[in-house]
Amino acid sequence: MAEINRDGFDKVLERAIDEALDQADYLYLSLDIDVADPAFAPGTGTPVAGGLTSINVLSAVRRLAAEVGIVGMDVVEVSPPYDNQGEITALLANRAIREALTGIAMRRKGITEPRYAHPHALGVRRPVTTDH
Repeated sequence: MAEINRDGFDKVLERAIDEALDQADYLYLSLDIDVADPAFAPGTGTPVAGGLTSINVLSAVRRLAAEVGIVGMDVVEVSPPYDNQGEITALLANRAIREALTGIAMRRKGITEPRYAHPHALGVRRPVTTDH
């Protein structure tokens, strides 16, 4: 977090992606949910204040899956008995897995740009055509 606080999340993530691309043929992603601040993931055995936001976690997972490519993933340290805040830790873990799957699908389609958003998500609709 000191590096993120000094350089910013995006720069640190860029360096992590560059390092992964330089050093690995395959990437296995293990998400330790306690990397997230307890405000976003209280249901873990070792909550530590000052962690990542849920948006940071989700964007990092998607980008790693899309830009670097992953061969597998796990999510660890989710503790449902401690997740008494509306199950938000379980929701974050679930969403992280779905972001990884989205990143894998993007990579397979050749979409590796960092902040890609599907046109439908941006409100862009294809014009309706009719054949007469």
